[in-house]
Amino acid sequence: AAAGANARAADTTTRADTGLVAGAAQEAVGGVLSAVNGQDATDAANPYRDLEDPCLLLAREDAERVIGPLRAAPWAHGGTCSYAAADGQRLDVEVQYSGALALAQATGAVRRATHQGLVLDTGRGLDTLDGRWDDATWDLGNVLRARKGDVGVSILLGEVARPDPAAAAQLADRALARLEHPLAYDGSAAQEPPPLVLPGDPCALLTRAEVEAVAGPVAGAPRSEEGKSCTWPLAPAGGRARHFWYNVYWTEGFTEVNNAASAHGLYKANLEDPELAKHTQGKGERGAMRELLQDPAGRQVVGALQGMMRQGGAELADSSLMLKTDPDVPGPWTRAALVGGSDFLAVRKGVAIRAGLGGVGYAAVKALVGKALGKL
Repeated sequence: AAAGANARAADTTTRADTGLVAGAAQEAVGGVLSAVNGQDATDAANPYRDLEDPCLLLAREDAERVIGPLRAAPWAHGGTCSYAAADGQRLDVEVQYSGALALAQATGAVRRATHQGLVLDTGRGLDTLDGRWDDATWDLGNVLRARKGDVGVSILLGEVARPDPAAAAQLADRALARLEHPLAYDGSAAQEPPPLVLPGDPCALLTRAEVEAVAGPVAGAPRSEEGKSCTWPLAPAGGRARHFWYNVYWTEGFTEVNNAASAHGLYKANLEDPELAKHTQGKGERGAMRELLQDPAGRQVVGALQGMMRQGGAELADSSLMLKTDPDVPGPWTRAALVGGSDFLAVRKGVAIRAGLGGVGYAAVKALVGKALGKL
C-alpha cells in the first residue's frame, strides 16, 4: 500500500512538473509570435535600435570599480564587450539594442518556472536591488539580465573572483542610464590581450622535493594526462595506497571555482537542508547532532564515523558528520574554495587548480596548491 501511495504521489508530481514545463513552453511560443509580429512597430519607437557597439555603455572606470585595474582597453566581439583585469579576472557585458523584448517573452516563462522551484545560491533576490530597468533576473552562471524597453543588458560575472548581484545591478543600471549619451568609443578597434599564463605541463608546477616535503615520500614519477591533470603516487600509509592529484584549468579558472562553489550552494539549499529538516523534525543537522552527542553511545558512534571519514581524506565541519564547505578560503591566491569536504579549488592569474584531499589532507593540499600557483 505504501509503495502504491508513493508511486501515485510520484506520478502526480511528474504530471505537475510536466504541466508546468508545457505551460511555460506554450507561453514562450505565444510571446515570441506576438513580439515578432510587432517588432517593426517596436523598432520604430526604439531610439537605440541603430546602435551596434556593445562597449558604448560601460566605461573602463565602471568595470574597474568591480574587478580592479584593467590590463587592456575594453574590446568588442559580437554583441559582447569584455574588460580584462590585471589579476586575470574578466567582466563581460552583452548588449542587445533591439529585440530584447521578444527574447524576454521567449525565455521569461521558462525562467520563471525554473526560479519558482529553485533557491538560487545568492541568498538574496533582485527585489532588494534598484535599477532603471523594466525587468531583471539573476540567472545560473552568475549572470544578471536586465531589460529596458527593447534594449537588453546582461552582466556576466562568471570570470569575476566574487560574483555579487548588487555590483552587477549597479553596472546594469549604469549601462542603461548611458543609453541617452553613449560613450565616444570604438570597441572593435581594441583587441583581446594575450593570456597571463600559457598552458603547460601541469606536473611541472611542483617538484618531487616540494611534494615530499609536504605529503611524504613519493613512490614514482608523476603522471600527466592531456596537459590537464597530474597524479603523484605516494608511499602507502597505514596499509592504504595514497596519491596526490590535481587538475589545472589554464583558461576560465574563475568560472571553474565559481561554478563549483555555486553548485554546492544550490545542492545544499535545494536538497540537503530541506531533507535534513524533514528527517529531523525541523531540527536540522546541527540540532540533531547536538542531541546525538548528549548520549555516550551516540558520541562513540559519531567518533568512529568521523575517524573513518577523516581517514579517507574528508574535511568535516566542526564536530559533526557533515562535510565542510568554505566558499572563500584566504591564502596566496585570488579566490579559493573548499567544496563538499573533498575538493579544494584555487585560482590565480586566471588559472585554477582543483585538488583532491583524499590520502593527503586539507593542510597539505592547500600548501601544495599555493606553491604551484605561486609559480605562475
